Amino acid sequence: MSFFSILKNWPVDWDGDLSASPQEINAAEQGFSIQLPSEYRDMLTRWKGGEGTFGKSYMVFWPINELMQLNNDFQIQRYLGPHIVAIGTNGGGIGICLDFRDFANKPRLIAVPLGDLDINELLELGQSFEDGILNSINGNVSID
Repeated sequence: MSFFSILKNWPVDWDGDLSASPQEINAAEQGFSIQLPSEYRDMLTRWKGGEGTFGKSYMVFWPINELMQLNNDFQIQRYLGPHIVAIGTNGGGIGICLDFRDFANKPRLIAVPLGDLDINELLELGQSFEDGILNSINGNVSID
């Protein structure tokens, strides 16, 4: 199921920015030396970033062209390693990240406190980007 289908078929309050260009998506992938999951890429082809409520979880997805800078600002890779990429927050102190450590082609969606970037404090939202969004919508996980 695509991110667009999730928004179309589920009661989600969503406010998205303009779409990302293929060059912006490719630049982020090259900058992090990763391949973004197809569901997240699908979202980016419609919205560069955005925010909304998914079940009990509020999520802010950073604009793709700001991912490198925001990951550097929060020192994500310094404390969590090169295979975890923050893609947003809960609108507060919790980071929403893609975890490429075990599954490079299908990263898990995780959450981590930004004030305590401890690898042992990771909360799995889902086995994939899509799974994490659906788990949030269905109330199986909540980040606050």
